[in-house]
Amino acid sequence: MVAISSCILAAGSWALAMVTWSWFLTRPSGTFGEMGGVMFLFYIFPLTLCAWFLGGPIALALGGYAAKRVRSGEGTIRDGKLAGAGISLSRVMLWGGVGLLLLVCFLGLLRASVR
Repeated sequence: MVAISSCILAAGSWALAMVTWSWFLTRPSGTFGEMGGVMFLFYIFPLTLCAWFLGGPIALALGGYAAKRVRSGEGTIRDGKLAGAGISLSRVMLWGGVGLLLLVCFLGLLRASVR
């Protein structure tokens, strides 16, 4: 059950992040006007942060717990495969979130230095 929870949590958080960002990035130029920063700050960023937090560290911990149960003989091979999938998805979500944060900071510094 823990392995399925890890996999579902990681996949659901991926879906939430992708839907949120694809909606935001496919809006035509000028859609948000001067309120674009508010939209990003109060809606897009918190949804992304929630997806990153649930799909990164929490799903990784659940997947690690499920994998440990399988290694100790309490789980089945199917649980081990699901735990592996959940761990893989959550690791990519975790490091993707960290990389995205670093990229945004770098682009912000680059933009500030150009002005």
